[in-house]
Amino acid sequence: MSYNPSSISTNNIVNCHISQNGAGAVTNANGDYSGAAVYWEARPGAGVVWRIARLLGGARDATAFQINGYIAGGALANGVKIEIVRGTGAGATVLQTVEPAIKTWDIMGHNCYDLAFRQGSGAGEHFVHFRWTFSKAGVIIRLDGDQDDAFRITLNDDFQGLTNHNWHVQGMVE
Repeated sequence: MSYNPSSISTNNIVNCHISQNGAGAVTNANGDYSGAAVYWEARPGAGVVWRIARLLGGARDATAFQINGYIAGGALANGVKIEIVRGTGAGATVLQTVEPAIKTWDIMGHNCYDLAFRQGSGAGEHFVHFRWTFSKAGVIIRLDGDQDDAFRITLNDDFQGLTNHNWHVQGMVE
């Protein structure tokens, strides 16, 4: 299938927040997940196929982010795991995973390249934003709803120091 911008309607655009357990309600991943892994997912419904071109995300905190850390306390112990899975929960089959797990913003920057630190206006908050464009590397991630495929982010660390922490995927419906 070739890309032709004039043939794509807005009904074919995928712009989906990655939410806790793929339920769609909780999109701010700033809790303590150090006791047990928590899955954050975006998945197409039955009969739908998504072609994911990029992952966007970021975090906000009251203290300045450091390139060699992820939270104010430094690097994460377990890291943010980014995976493509088939199925749900701990029994899902991992089809693809990013190695190593993202424990610092430096590791994130090496993987996605587009990473920016910004200082907030007046409230003393600091931001980090990233854009990971898979299509620029010649890769489009295909998620098939009939196969129960999902784009998954697994967290198993304490993120309570962050005031905001979220991601979303963008692409198109096949």
